[in-house]
Amino acid sequence: MKLQRISAAALALGLLAGCSAGRGIYANYRPIEDLLPVETLGLDADGGALRLSAAVEKGFDSGADAVEAAAPGLVQGLAALQDRAGGGRVFFSHCQSFVLGEDYARAGVGGLFDYVERDIHTRMGTHLFVVRSGTAAALVTGCADVTALLAAVRAETTERGDSHVFDLRETAVAGSESGAALICALSLVQGDKEDLSAVPAGYGILAGGRLAGYLDGSEARAASLLLGVLGSAALRIEAETGGAATVILRCGAPEIRCRRGAEGGVALDIRAAPELELAAVEGGADWTDPAYQAALTAAVNETLRADMAAVLARSRAMGADFLGLTRALRRTGIDPGTLPPDWVKTMEFAITVEATLTRSDGLGAPLGVAGGGV
Repeated sequence: MKLQRISAAALALGLLAGCSAGRGIYANYRPIEDLLPVETLGLDADGGALRLSAAVEKGFDSGADAVEAAAPGLVQGLAALQDRAGGGRVFFSHCQSFVLGEDYARAGVGGLFDYVERDIHTRMGTHLFVVRSGTAAALVTGCADVTALLAAVRAETTERGDSHVFDLRETAVAGSESGAALICALSLVQGDKEDLSAVPAGYGILAGGRLAGYLDGSEARAASLLLGVLGSAALRIEAETGGAATVILRCGAPEIRCRRGAEGGVALDIRAAPELELAAVEGGADWTDPAYQAALTAAVNETLRADMAAVLARSRAMGADFLGLTRALRRTGIDPGTLPPDWVKTMEFAITVEATLTRSDGLGAPLGVAGGGV
């Protein structure tokens, strides 16, 4: 009886432990010191192949190393990176950013999105960038700390308003709904030393999963306003009376109402109501004068209206809904499936901007510099 009890206990322990040690909970165990996390991954077209470049973290005190590999496709390229990384196991669960070279983005990003959605290690929350007129490898291998640089770009675009960093999930949803999306564009610049750096450079336009163009300057800022990601942005404006001023724009998503237009198309009524903070006045203008404030506000209204009209006209000319208007249609109760396939090319729009000058950094009057003050 005792032997039977021992045999039963041994069988139960075997069942709890799994069929074998090789298939237990420690089957995939690796010491943490043997893991090499990829923080930034670059993708470039290399003729008919794919070139990958990765910033691989080597340890808390060791910084990151850049490794490169070429392969026929993404799966083979990721495996090739392992061979180039030396000792340790490369893993991608902590990857923060994907950087796309311009040629790769123009050839199409669908393969990347499909892979990330299927793979259990990479994340849809990874941020996405495209390098204007350059390669991802140049930035990943030429920058001293590309991961820190891209984190700084994310913070900077939040403040500047003329670009925004979207992640793969946001971009994939926009592409699925509208067939187009915007991604943060970068321009390479020479750093203080021999290493490369990069600065935000508007938006790359994805249409049909391929890079189709860019938005720059005032158009990029207007796109941020229309998408509701403007945050705060500086705008230098010339008033008809009193001279120029710089204002800080703050605006949430504008109100977009959609209705049926001519010949079954779409007409958009767009209203934006930004708040203006007066940051600087040039030429000794008296910003406390109501006439000057009215002229300044009117100039801001017209500038923003013209900029938004230019972005919408660009969307219409390309036939690409990179502003996510399809979502606004659904909110209004219009099924995009009932519209002509080229409804973006025929859309009409009317834009109203009603800015409000809300504050002037607490000053009740211009700062006196002629003496006689208290």
